[in-house]
Amino acid sequence: MTKKVTTNTEDLHISDYHTLSIQVSLNGLSFCVFDTLAKKVLLTEKTSFTEAVPPKRIKQSLQAHLAKHGIDGKAFSKVTVIHRNPNFSLVPKALFDSKKLAHYLKFNTEIDKDQHIVFDDLEHADMVNVYTPFENINNYLYDLFGDFESQHSSSVMISSLLADANRDAAASCYVYFGEQHMDLTIVQQKRLLLHNIFEINAPEDATYYLLFALEQLKLDPETTPVKTFGNIEEGDSLYQLIHTYIEKLGVFVVENPAYLTESESEAIDFTVMKTL
Repeated sequence: MTKKVTTNTEDLHISDYHTLSIQVSLNGLSFCVFDTLAKKVLLTEKTSFTEAVPPKRIKQSLQAHLAKHGIDGKAFSKVTVIHRNPNFSLVPKALFDSKKLAHYLKFNTEIDKDQHIVFDDLEHADMVNVYTPFENINNYLYDLFGDFESQHSSSVMISSLLADANRDAAASCYVYFGEQHMDLTIVQQKRLLLHNIFEINAPEDATYYLLFALEQLKLDPETTPVKTFGNIEEGDSLYQLIHTYIEKLGVFVVENPAYLTESESEAIDFTVMKTL
């Protein structure tokens, strides 16, 4: 079963200044066609699965959506794909060796002998994000569009939040809620202290992971600012439960580009928006 949010499904005439951004995960996918000249979203669609599905199902869903809108195989000026999965590891640049990618993942991820492993260079964080992409999605998109840009969602999330963070001495915690998962990012003085993706099936899961992360970093839940965004609203049951334990809880107001309408910003994933 899927849930869909779609805007502007008019017949698209793709030109040299149109871009395509796609995010894929085990819990859903989203994509956006953007006019870089007019600074206008032409099409955005988001599909969520009620439970995690295998990569084959993700590819089938993506194929169906791109074909439905007639944008499969069109010539875009740039195509970006964002992979969201828990199979990643953040490595300080001082310890990074591009010949040992499997070594960084083997302790927390099951990887096959022939598993394709890639990495993103997080320049401003002085680290590298090593991860396994959805290889079947990459192969499919390469056959459609040729060369494209690829990133892990954590790379986009970390880079965006570090750019937003101030240089205050106190640490700040950002919690993004997506479909059956949460991205937890803690920064201090524009330095990354922690980032991870957790699967959540109940509000109690989110509260546990958040409190455990703060405890490990010896951060006080009564004084550490925690900023939530994504699929959470101030006053809902998830927010209220977290607020029971977190004193300085608030909503992180994402500064959406001026060219996005309210409905478009709600339909576009945070990491997809940051690639437009």
